Amino acid sequence: MKLKEQEDKNRDELAVIEPLQTIKGKRPVLQDLKMRPNISGRKTNGTLEAHLNGLRYNSTKNETIVINYHNIKHAFF
Repeated sequence: MKLKEQEDKNRDELAVIEPLQTIKGKRPVLQDLKMRPNISGRKTNGTLEAHLNGLRYNSTKNETIVINYHNIKHAFF
């Protein structure tokens, strides 16, 4: 019962997913990155693109993950 309540609370904290707003011109891109935890169960390389309101990770196996800046709580440099 507590697990269900905590999952509902976590879902409420997430922001509504908005479509990414692309940066006009040349956008920052990091290539040959590995995502953790693994998306498909195996190591895959991909690219990370920065947009105005979030990040997009595209793997070489055509899998895409969109991360809005509103959903990021902590960032380490």
